[in-house]
Amino acid sequence: METNAANAHTSDTYWRLREPSSISDSVLTSPTLNYTATTTGPVTLSFWHKFGFEFSDDSVGFDGGIVELQINGGAWSNIGAGAFTTNGYTHTISSSFSSPIGGQSAFSGNSPGFTTSDSTTNWINSIAMLNGFVAGDSFAIRFRGASDSSVSKNGWLIDEISLTADAAPVPEPMSMLALGIGALGVFAKKRRR
Repeated sequence: METNAANAHTSDTYWRLREPSSISDSVLTSPTLNYTATTTGPVTLSFWHKFGFEFSDDSVGFDGGIVELQINGGAWSNIGAGAFTTNGYTHTISSSFSSPIGGQSAFSGNSPGFTTSDSTTNWINSIAMLNGFVAGDSFAIRFRGASDSSVSKNGWLIDEISLTADAAPVPEPMSMLALGIGALGVFAKKRRR
């Protein structure tokens, strides 16, 4: 994995996973983050990327990239094709040639319009919803690129990664008048007895 300043999407640099013609397994890992009590719902992952991985046809890839999630220091797991709401996984990686991510859904083949890693065009935005958190959980994500035992291609370029979540709504304070009216109702009920 390397960083490069030339031809980034809009930031100063991007991360590039080169795809060698041998078995490889590389990761780009986020810092550990906390899902707090003031957070609600899923965490939205958004990132810009483009890729050129070795593939066979529209459904089978030989090399590819996946996004993995770790909760509370547990095992890393692929977020799965169903997590993506925009520009999700494109292929299933073949298990026949020793790819470390064989059998998994992944980004493989060429992203739309991808021609070369030396172009500032044809970046795509992928968005995924990460679920399964409870207040107090810690979590991290990582981008994992893997190749099988042969054929080299352009690899995976990743830029502008963001994680966002909604904050729990803060209850509106009741006005003193509403509190007073409520208290009068309770008081009136007690006096009638």
